[in-house]
Amino acid sequence: MGRGRQLIWAGAIAPVAAILLVVAAWAIDTGVAGGEVARNVELAGTDIGGRSANELLEHVRALDAEMHGRPVRIITPDQTYETTAGEIGLSIDTRRTASLALDVGRTDPLPIRPLAWVASFLEARVSDVRYDVDAETARSTIRALEGDSLVAPQEPTIQSLDGEPFRAVPGRPGSGIDPDALVVALEAAAADQPVHEAVTVSIRPSELAPMLDDSVAEAAAETANEMTDETISVTAADRTIDLVPRELRQLAQVSEVDDGITVSLPPEGVLGVLEAEFGDLAVEPRSASFSVSGGQVQLQPAVTGLTCCSPESAQTVVDAFAAGITSVEIDLQETEPAVTTEEAEAYGIVEEVGSPNEFGPTTRHACCQNRVTNIHRIADIIRGVVIPPGGSFSVNDYVGRRTIEKGFVSDGVIYDGVLTEDVGGGISQFATTFFNAALFAGLEFGEYQSHSLYISRYPRGHEATISFPAPDLVIENPSPYGVLVWPEYTSTSITVRLFSTTWAQVSVGEPTPSPQGNCTRWTTPRTRTYPDGSTETDTVAAVYRPEEGVSC
Repeated sequence: MGRGRQLIWAGAIAPVAAILLVVAAWAIDTGVAGGEVARNVELAGTDIGGRSANELLEHVRALDAEMHGRPVRIITPDQTYETTAGEIGLSIDTRRTASLALDVGRTDPLPIRPLAWVASFLEARVSDVRYDVDAETARSTIRALEGDSLVAPQEPTIQSLDGEPFRAVPGRPGSGIDPDALVVALEAAAADQPVHEAVTVSIRPSELAPMLDDSVAEAAAETANEMTDETISVTAADRTIDLVPRELRQLAQVSEVDDGITVSLPPEGVLGVLEAEFGDLAVEPRSASFSVSGGQVQLQPAVTGLTCCSPESAQTVVDAFAAGITSVEIDLQETEPAVTTEEAEAYGIVEEVGSPNEFGPTTRHACCQNRVTNIHRIADIIRGVVIPPGGSFSVNDYVGRRTIEKGFVSDGVIYDGVLTEDVGGGISQFATTFFNAALFAGLEFGEYQSHSLYISRYPRGHEATISFPAPDLVIENPSPYGVLVWPEYTSTSITVRLFSTTWAQVSVGEPTPSPQGNCTRWTTPRTRTYPDGSTETDTVAAVYRPEEGVSC
């Protein structure tokens, strides 16, 4: 081959070789496996070239997070509303934006891709940001921003005047910013404006049509009249009432739902009608109780309460109305008393316990003093109390502070060894009588305190005083039976009788004195003998000052 021909071939091959080199370099730079952003691609002013798909997605998500605070201005002819992208529901469509960035340099016709690659060395390739607007967020935000400027459309509805048949009420259009148009405008404006600048949208308020057509209300009125033109009979116990069509329409509640109008009976309204009609059938629960007549215990059975009417009763009527049922029966709700007859019978309260012929159940006093009024009052309050097996009874917790409003009067008391007066004075005689009744019945004491000065009408060593809030008298019942407290009185005496089942024989010994500083401590032993022959001995004690004002 001649030299001239070689030069011709060389001249022809050189451009081809150059093109092949460019294509080879493009192929190597682009990557056989793909998945990376092409060279010199820019997104929102940032070079993202060479990033992997995951890195790109993370970058777009971070950019979206920054955009939440991006200012948004919505301009109408009369007003400008200021908000942010996050508040209006404007965000970056991260997956779509990332996908577009990955496609840069890969969607051009294949022959020109290498050339575009060469051009990327000279000028950045810009990938667009795509946006999305949450329609519900945009709707709620613009409605809040418009405030009084918004004239909301009135949806068609139905109504019944004074129980007359339902009629349709046509809807009326309103005026304001159309949320659907705002969504489109926001997406377009965000795409047209730099990412880090405010999004500005100009939009005119327009007529806002009701969501429902008037024909929906007309059909709903017809359905509502069909639902309320039948009387519903409601029976409770032996009484039946009729909810007539007029009353049903007055009770009915009209509700607008997404695709229509519904009529229902509100449970609270139905409950009010039931309570008015059946309320007198209610019965208060009453616990089983005990009384004593002629020394014999009598049990008054418990009464189960009846309540009308419960929310469940109202719901029964509501459900019947919805199902087109015209006759329904409701149950009065039973309420168990605190103590049932069976529970009271199990207490075993059948006889007087203790040693009624010895000192304890009865103490005497002069007639007709203020203190007697107080003794009788506290006896009346406590009469009938039952201390359950294993339970306890606090006089202060049960009676509370002695006040004039509760029927107590002022009389003598002893406070810190000093004689004075207070409302409720004298009730310590009741406390001492109760204390001794419990002592001889084998009961125990959670709390007690003797008088600080010895009073001759009480036995030394086993007596108790009481004040409020302390000292208290707390009686504990260790027996397997209930204990009925039954105070009785005359004008000159107070007796506290205890009724139960005898579970121990009790003997109380003589008190013995011992010095305690300036005072004297009197200790009284007690022995309880149980049916199996076992015995248990314990003591009670009283500490007395030598005279008024002298401490121990």
